Formats: sequence, C-alpha cells, structure tokens
Amino acid sequence: MSRAKIAVLGATGRLGSALQRQWGRQHLLGLARHPPADAAQWAEFVSADRRNTLALQDLLSRCDAVVDLCGFDLTDAQALLQAVQQSGRTGLRLIAASSVAERPIAYWNQPEHGASPPPSDDYGLHKRHYSDALLQHWPGPALAVLLPNLLQVHPVDPRLRRWWQEAAQTGVAPIPGSGQQNVALLPTQTAAELIAQLLQRPDLIGRLALACPRRPTVLALASALFGGMAPAPRLQPGAPAGLFSAGPEILALDALLAALPGFAWPDLIAVFADLGGQLARDPPGN
Repeated sequence: MSRAKIAVLGATGRLGSALQRQWGRQHLLGLARHPPADAAQWAEFVSADRRNTLALQDLLSRCDAVVDLCGFDLTDAQALLQAVQQSGRTGLRLIAASSVAERPIAYWNQPEHGASPPPSDDYGLHKRHYSDALLQHWPGPALAVLLPNLLQVHPVDPRLRRWWQEAAQTGVAPIPGSGQQNVALLPTQTAAELIAQLLQRPDLIGRLALACPRRPTVLALASALFGGMAPAPRLQPGAPAGLFSAGPEILALDALLAALPGFAWPDLIAVFADLGGQLARDPPGN
C-alpha cells in the first residue's frame, strides 16, 4: 500500500496524530470535527462529525483503506456502514480501533473472543457492539484492534506529568495494587506503527489484541520513571487506583506475534526512563 490513500476517522486524537507522523502527508485523508493546527500535514482534511454519512461517503469514495479511531458504539458503526454502502465501494481494508474492555478482564488471556461473555460496564459493551457490527457487515477485509492503555511519549503523557508532579511535591508516589502486577500497555507511536503494518495485511480479519509482549511490573516501571528525580520519591503500593490497573492485565498476544514476527517492540523500562529524563529536564509547572 505504498501509494494508497488512507482515510483516518478521528484524525486529531493522539493516535491519529501518531499515524500521521508514521505515514506522512501524501497518504492520509483525515476527518475530525475540528481541523488540527497542522492540517497542512494531511493530503486532505475534512471537518465533519463522525456520524455525518455524506462526509463519510465522500471520503470513502476516494480512499483505498479506512482506519476508524473514534468509533464508540453501534450508532457510529451504522453511520460508517451506511456511508460505505452509499459509496458503492467494496473490498476496502478497514481497521477499527476498539478496546480490550470489549471483554471481561478475566478473559483477556484467552485468544477466542467469541468464548467470552459480554462486559458488564457500559463502555466495554458499547465498544463490543461497535466492532461486532463492523466485523459482521463491512464489505471488505475488516480487523478490530483491541487497544490497551495507550501511553503518549512525545509530548509526555499528561497523566504521567500529574503523577510526577504529585510525587515531587509530596515525596511519595502511590502505586495501585501490590505493584507486582503486569499491565497491558502500548506507546501511542508503537500503536500507530502496528496499525500501519496491519493495513498491509488484509488477510488478517476479526479481532486482534495489541500490547507490548514484554510486561515489566508496575514497580519496575515506576522505578524507571522516578529514577531521574532527586531525591527519588518513596514508592507506596496499595493505592486503590491510578495510572495503572490495580490488578494483572495479561493479554493473549500469540496471534499478534505470529502476524508480525519481525516487529521491533519497545523496551518499556527504557521508555519510562526516557520519560523520567524528559520530566527531570522540564518538570511540570515550568
């Protein structure tokens, strides 16, 4: 797909911006409610609501593949399905960004999505209805990528900035749970790189969970992050909530690793150490 035009819905979000950096101007047709400051970095940018079927139809008529980053529920899926039907296009590659919350967390380590019951929370249920509709009715190869917690690196994730600032002020960094749990995590730019490669694999359809296969503990990530703070804060496990889950998040990633065997996965310890270095050089509030 070296010359393909990719329609990106939800183009102004963190993942859309990362995808733009990954692919470059000549490839991308963006759609979002409000244009970004760097709209000139897109081959074309359409300012429209995600459910505007006329705008979607026009965009779909001129692209070779679709990446939907802002679909939330069944209504969003129906708008996209109506638009592609009206456009008369068939065979378009679709990657729909959903969430690991589609499944109860107890089933995250199981590869077969269909074997799990529906999630109990509204967010996960809406996401599942969204992806179910697209996977069943999209007239082409469709893949729903189940995203975990995304981590923005450049600029530093605002949630990490707040955590850093509170630790600097109090001398204590609260850690959810025991701190020994592994969590599902993916840097935003890595997610964009994965999506770019999956666009070129129309043979991959259905659902695919995305996350870094190397999963350091929360305490190890926190130690790397705060290693650049002087004096370093005291890490205090037992917090009820925070940036990370208090329980383990183990995803079944065999299908992902088999699909992209040569992918260069980031070292999350190094990523967090780099983030800590950035914050030490430019602490929040400066």
